[in-house]
Amino acid sequence: MSIRTSIYAINALKRTSQFNCIKNIGNSRCLHSKPLRLAMWGEKFNQFKLQVEAEDSNDRALRELDITLLKPHPEWRNSAAGPIWPKDYHKLLWEKWENNLHYKQEKVEQDTDWEKYCEENGFSPQEYLETADFQTLYGERLIWENYVRNFKGGVQPQQTRSNCFRKGEMSTGSPCPLCRDEKIVVTYNNLPLLHHFIDKQTGHLYSNLRTGACRFKHRRLVKAFNMAKDFGYLAAEADFVKYDLTDHRVNYSAL
Repeated sequence: MSIRTSIYAINALKRTSQFNCIKNIGNSRCLHSKPLRLAMWGEKFNQFKLQVEAEDSNDRALRELDITLLKPHPEWRNSAAGPIWPKDYHKLLWEKWENNLHYKQEKVEQDTDWEKYCEENGFSPQEYLETADFQTLYGERLIWENYVRNFKGGVQPQQTRSNCFRKGEMSTGSPCPLCRDEKIVVTYNNLPLLHHFIDKQTGHLYSNLRTGACRFKHRRLVKAFNMAKDFGYLAAEADFVKYDLTDHRVNYSAL
């Protein structure tokens, strides 16, 4: 039984009537002796301990290796005997987080866009970057290198457009690099396109202030970049851990 469960058991016993003052009817005096109270507490706790061990769901989860029996917030219990939440509480609490972590909904949407693109054009978005039309437009340059945004006044805006489309139609004369070419589709598995926006030195995405992509397409680009790393299409970053090698030394002064 865990320490937290033991504390709950002690608090539950303290609230019971056995710990009230015991009155001796014969001589009308209260027994406040500390050894007597400790003996009473020890006896009642040993009786209650067996009940707690048999009903505690966390101990049962460790024994059965069932993670659904674990309660992520033990302080939400009404007693040491178990939780007050329903059986599907683990699913209700963590299902939304798991869906967001693995991009299930976004993956379905991007896969649908990929299939629709292949049906309309006869080739995939990834194969478009290898066609002669793409080489004629961009050559060996990155698709955003020759982009110049038109703006009013003599001071360049400090952020890109929110979107290049309004009501489904192009609303600007200088759309961003991802909106001006209708055959470019941003998806997690369109790796040649993602490499146009990834810095080779750091492995991070270029800022949209440098590429000129509108904020709507840049958010989609960031999501596709994270999905590609999550699904294993791109190399994921690992934090460097510096170990203390003094704990693994072989030669000791006492030997």
